[in-house]
Order: sequence, then C-alpha cells, then structure tokens
Amino acid sequence: MLYVKGTYGKSGGERFPENWRNHREISGGGILLDQGIHMLDLFHLFVSPLQVVDAVLADTFWGCGVEDNAFVLLKSPEGVPVFLHSSATLWKHTFRLEIGCSNGYLLATGFLSKTGSYGREQLVIGRRQFEAEATALGNPREEIVHFDRDESWDKEVEEFIRSIQEGRSPAHGTLEEARRVMEIVRDVYAKADLYVKGGP
Repeated sequence: MLYVKGTYGKSGGERFPENWRNHREISGGGILLDQGIHMLDLFHLFVSPLQVVDAVLADTFWGCGVEDNAFVLLKSPEGVPVFLHSSATLWKHTFRLEIGCSNGYLLATGFLSKTGSYGREQLVIGRRQFEAEATALGNPREEIVHFDRDESWDKEVEEFIRSIQEGRSPAHGTLEEARRVMEIVRDVYAKADLYVKGGP
C-alpha cells in the first residue's frame, strides 16, 4: 500500500446552520465529527493505527463556529500517508475512497443512501502497467464493479448476534475501534486552529 485518500462530504442546505450537528455544545464539532469520522473508521480497515501529522479546519462558508471543511493528514507506523477531506461545501454529495498500491489501485465511489444523492456505488480496480506491458502508458485497463444492494447492515447484525450466541467479542464495531477513531478526532482538534473567513 502506497497511500490512502478519502473524500466524504455534502452540500449543506438552506437550514444547515440550524442543524444540531453544527452546534459545538451539542455535537462536539463540525463536519469532521458529522461525516469525516466514518471515513476515519474505513481507513482503519486498511491501515492502522493512524497518527495525526497535520490538519487544517476551516469555517469559511456556513459561519457556524465549527469546521465546514476538514483537511487531515495522517500516517501509519510504516509511514503510509493517509489523507481525509471532509466537507459541508462540496455542493455535490461525494463519497470517494482511493487506495494506491504498488501493483495498482482501488477507487470506491458512491454511496447507497435513501436519497441516492451520493450516486451509484462502484469499485474501480486498476492494475499498474508500464511501457513494456502496454502501449497506453498511464491509462491502464480498469475493471468496474457496481453494487446496487446494501447488505452491510444485515451482515453486521448477524455477526453481532452470532458473537452473543458463541460467547465471544464482536469482530466489528467494537469499543476499541470507536476509541481509536475518537482519539484521532481529539488529536485533530488539538492540533488545528479553526480558520474563519475574514477572521484575524
């Protein structure tokens, strides 16, 4: 694995500033806690544990006093760079997870939401090709797989029930996983000042 990049965001809306998610005293933060935290969870499926290298938080459009954009640079113990952009100003609902590897890349986009606003879920699988392997350098063939049914909730509940029946800890969604991600969020908020447009 060479790098991981994730973008997860939404367009807000006319009543966005009134939403409880944008009131620090209730939610604890802004878009990083609202959506970015889910991408951080996904990152940990591929590289773990992660350490915060740097972060920029900005409240440049909505003016809610919490970040409407979070840019977070992380790294694994092996030095794999991981980058997150969580945003409430993308204007087009976006989910994009990219994993670069020495032999190719994976690109997951779309999200099966009730509104369908994130687009159709698809996974692009690309394989590295150099001059000796292809005439179209930098334009490798890609395999595209679409996912039109979300079975993840059913599988997660089934796994949880099995863990109870078998007297073991659940394999996913553990308190340890939640703690690990919350520590990253804590470290981002400690490291980054909130940039406000027109501020000092």
